Formats: sequence, structure tokens, C-alpha cells
Amino acid sequence: MKLSSPFKMTRQKNAMAAAFIIIGVVGRLLLIDVPNIETVMAVAILAGYFLGGVYMIFVPLTIMVFSDFLIYGNIYAGAYSLQNIMAMSAFTWSGFVFVALIGRMSRRKVLKVVRNVAIVTAISIPATIAYDLWTTLGGWYFIYQPLMGWTLQDALINLTPFMILHLISSLIFVPIFGTLFTLIHSHGWTLLRPVRLPQESDDVSGFTSA
Repeated sequence: MKLSSPFKMTRQKNAMAAAFIIIGVVGRLLLIDVPNIETVMAVAILAGYFLGGVYMIFVPLTIMVFSDFLIYGNIYAGAYSLQNIMAMSAFTWSGFVFVALIGRMSRRKVLKVVRNVAIVTAISIPATIAYDLWTTLGGWYFIYQPLMGWTLQDALINLTPFMILHLISSLIFVPIFGTLFTLIHSHGWTLLRPVRLPQESDDVSGFTSA
């Protein structure tokens, strides 16, 4: 039985990683028209917190590769040059990997729902601010400065309302997904299976009528 536990743990981690990727991609696409309200930040933090290792790179990069391909190839096709897309991707992709790293560094060994949710929600605030500052620097250097003539100060001033929205997004999605995946991590995926209620025909008491 002990020999099978590492394999069970790997399967559970793979299942959680797949769930994080689906939530990140679908959430980003569904909320594409709402500025800075997205699910990638939340799942990047949680992937680092719960999974660690190669998942800290694999989960956020897979989300961004798939969603960027769909966004820039269909929704915003032709809106940006390939050079601008690649330049900004270097900042957004590395930013989410850094967020996952912050999530891992904040992990505690005692897995309790309230404590975990409190921790990941608290770290989502500086992580979101750091991510927005990093990607704004990239946007200013590659897009806003050459195309619009903005100074870095202009970019930071215009960032403020979007950063507030991004913080609100993190404070909404991190507690929701944090609670769900803390329970899954503690109790396994059986938590999501429907509970079979006893039927009238079931012999619950163990006695039969005379």
C-alpha cells in the first residue's frame, strides 16, 4: 500500500494541474472583455502553493500559451504585431511564473481550509501589485512609449484603476478556488462525488418486517 501512495499523489497533482489549467484558460476567455478581471492570477498562486516543482512553470505557461493563441489568433487577430505580442508575452508569462513561485514560498505544512485561504488571499495582494508593475514596465517599453509617446509615469498613472480591478479580481477568485482546492487536497477528489442517499427500499436497520 505504501508503494502506491506516491503514484496516487502524482495522479492527484496531475488532476489538480489539469483543473487549474482549465479554470485559467476558460476564465480568461470568458472574462476577456472585463479589464483585469481574470482567473489566471488565482490559479497561478494556487498551483505554486499546492503543487510546486515543475507545476509552477507548467501550469501558468500552459494557460498563457493556449489562451494567448486563441486571443491573438482569433479575438484580437491583427491588432498587434508579432513583435509586440512576443515582447509582452515575455513579461506576462514570466510574471505568472513569478506569482506561482510566491505561492510556493508562502506554503505552510499544516493544511487547514481557513488558514490556507487566509494565506493565499493575503499573498495575492502583493503578488498582483508586483505582476501589474512588471507587465506595465513591459507594456510601456514595447508599446506605450514607441506608439503613444507615454512616459513611464504616464503608464503607471493609467495603470492605477486597472490595478484596483485586478486586486478585486484576486480577492474574489483566490478565496473561492483556494477553499475548493484546499478541500480537494485534504480529502481527495471523492469530495466532488455526489453522495448517495439511502432509498426507502434499503434495509437500513438490518431488520426485515415480519
